[in-house]
Amino acid sequence: MLNLTDKQIEFLEKEIGTKKADLENVDKEWWRAIREKCFDISVDELLDEGGNAVETVSSRCMMAESIADLKYSQLYV
Repeated sequence: MLNLTDKQIEFLEKEIGTKKADLENVDKEWWRAIREKCFDISVDELLDEGGNAVETVSSRCMMAESIADLKYSQLYV
């Protein structure tokens, strides 16, 4: 069973264009690429246009980080 919440799956569909069916048979390299994209989203959200840290963390950032923190070995339960 896939160890992602419905909100995480929705986020991947919206932000990265991933389909839920794509997540059923993920390999390590593909998951690494997804995690990197989520990390990039997180960084974008944590910095303003001038490259300075923002004061508040957005829900978009927190969602991206929750996915980026999930290792391949934790993806399925």
